[in-house]
Amino acid sequence: MNVLSLFDGISCGMVALERTGIPVERYVAYEIDKYAIKVSKKNYPQIEHCGDVTTADFTKYYGFDLLVGGSPCQSLSIVRSKARQHLQGKSKLFFEFVRALHESKPRYFLFENVASMNEESKNIINKELNCKPLLIDSADFSAQNRLRLYWTNIPVNMCYKKNADVLKDILQSDVDEKYYYSKAFDFLGIDKKVCALLKNIKVYIYIISQITILRNSKFKK
Repeated sequence: MNVLSLFDGISCGMVALERTGIPVERYVAYEIDKYAIKVSKKNYPQIEHCGDVTTADFTKYYGFDLLVGGSPCQSLSIVRSKARQHLQGKSKLFFEFVRALHESKPRYFLFENVASMNEESKNIINKELNCKPLLIDSADFSAQNRLRLYWTNIPVNMCYKKNADVLKDILQSDVDEKYYYSKAFDFLGIDKKVCALLKNIKVYIYIISQITILRNSKFKK
């Protein structure tokens, strides 16, 4: 499989393909964060790193098997509800994914972003990618609650066994204290998926209310 990955981060797209046993002949990555690139190069030295998506000529990858990416979510997320610019600001980089889709014409594509975006932004993405998203909570597969939307033309079977892992099942025991979270939080227990809540109660209540709305919407459908 030939893969074009935008906003590649530490190349988790390669991790996913590797874990599902899909062989990759060529993996081309666009990422500008130097630390993410360093991690990617250490784990997968065969990956081709090409830098900034905004200057890319995606026609070079015409006919690739898979285009994958999750553009920056800062302007879409409820975490910055008062300053949200939706598909402007950093999140306008979504349109680089659209450009890559048109220029490379891959067999398959997969695009991911936050579930808390507003309906207007979601509808724009639906129109540009010509499909509706799947709502998936990462808690179904790992020890974290993380609602995300996935747009794809890959045939998807949504029948899967949920993962019962909690945080203690995935924690490392040898982490340097300089990486410890230092702000106030309420500890709920290491045997839970969410083991702590930040003290910023206004943000917490707003996020919980949005998750409830999203879950109810999912069940209604």
